[in-house]
Formats: sequence, structure tokens, C-alpha cells
Amino acid sequence: MLLLTTLACAWAGAEDPLDRHFAFEAGMGLLSHDGFLQTPAGGEPGTATAGRPTVDELAVGDGAYRWVAGTVGFGRYWLDIRYTTISDSGRATLANALVSQGNAFDAGSAVRSALGLDGLSLAFTRSFAFGEDTRLRVGPWVGWTAFDLDVDGARADVDRSYRVYALGAKAALDKALGKRWRMGAEAIVAPAFDGAAARYTIEPSLSYGLSDRVEIRLATRLAAFRYDDAHKQVWPNRLRIDRRVVPAISVRWVP
Repeated sequence: MLLLTTLACAWAGAEDPLDRHFAFEAGMGLLSHDGFLQTPAGGEPGTATAGRPTVDELAVGDGAYRWVAGTVGFGRYWLDIRYTTISDSGRATLANALVSQGNAFDAGSAVRSALGLDGLSLAFTRSFAFGEDTRLRVGPWVGWTAFDLDVDGARADVDRSYRVYALGAKAALDKALGKRWRMGAEAIVAPAFDGAAARYTIEPSLSYGLSDRVEIRLATRLAAFRYDDAHKQVWPNRLRIDRRVVPAISVRWVP
């Protein structure tokens, strides 16, 4: 309600159409993951190997990375929404014995795995201008991650899905370089607390305007995702993912 009230007031005060901003973006990138996916059964000790399985041993460290995003701005206030889909699948042979979700996989087991880490985020920011060419936007951010892991072996299987959220702040810097070029940087800081995941992201970018309405953007996105539910069970679900998207390419359209 507070967000809607603020947007309504900003819309009413933005009598000049130039104070109203709309943009849509779609992109994709080359993905690389590091980390592990500790997934016990019911939080019971002995139902998951500590710090395993790793994404490398399951052969799900790469995969598809795509997103769509939209921005609405009313004067100094902006609302950003972004949906990201991340998925990978692979086949591997386990070098060491593994226990996950209460299932035991022997060393030498052949497994087929699928990993999904889709995400949705919202940010409400206020814009600050520094001269005519530089703009900084800062404000609260909230994100949701849908974690899905499926591991199929000859004698054991793992099928784990749940949703976690994160709360933090977003800052976005944009600077016009002239001749249709712009540079930017985005940062998200969302520390962990009971029930919430930690998310940290930084993304520098360089953009070129193909026309007054269409822009192409090249970026590098580095992100860290951490989740630990030790606050509610003895042996926790513990996820640790470090993500690199190099490069990330997108097209932005301003109607």
C-alpha cells in the first residue's frame, strides 16, 4: 500500500510527460556456477553430506541464463521488476560416495541431474542527478528464488524444491558518454537473516543506442547466493552458489 501510494503521488506530480519513463529489456548470457547444494531430509543429521553435492560433480555448473525486465519511472521514483530463468542439466559419474535428501549414492554411481534457480525481483528507487549526464538510483530491493534440484541414479533419487526470499538494497549508476554511448553499474546487497537468503550482485555495463528507442547493452554480472535454514532444523539445507555471467547481452526498448 505504501508503494502504491507513493507511485500514485509521483504520477500525479509528474505532469510533464518527460517525467514519466517506461522501458523493457530482454537478454541472455553465458553462465558459470561454482558452489554446493546440501539438501538433507527433514533436517535430520546423516541425511546429507556436508557441503555436497557440488555443482561441478553433478555437471550443472553452466546452462541457460535469460531474463526479461521492465522499468516504470514517475519523476524521481522508479519501479524495477526482473524475472530471470536459470537452468542446467548434465550427466556425471560420482567420484565419491554421496548422501543427499536421505538417499545414498555409491562412489562410481552414474547420475543425471537438473538444476533450476529461477528468480523474481522488485526494486523501488529514488533518482538523484549529478549534472546533466550522471544519475544515481537507490532504494529497497526484494527478491525470490525458486530452487529445484533433481538427481536420478540407478538406485537412488533426489527431488528437492523450495522457494526462498531475500531483502536488501539496490543502487544503479548511469552516465552518458556522448555519441549514443552510456556506461552503468548496478549493485544489490541483501544480507542473510533468519528465514531469508543472502544475495550480492554487481554488474558493470556499456550501452549503445541504435536509435532513440532501441539500445543494446553488454554487461558482466557477478553474483553470490547463500541460504542456510539452521534456524529451524538441526542439519540445514545449505546452498552456496557463486555466479558469473560473462558476457550478458540485452536489448532495451523505450516506448
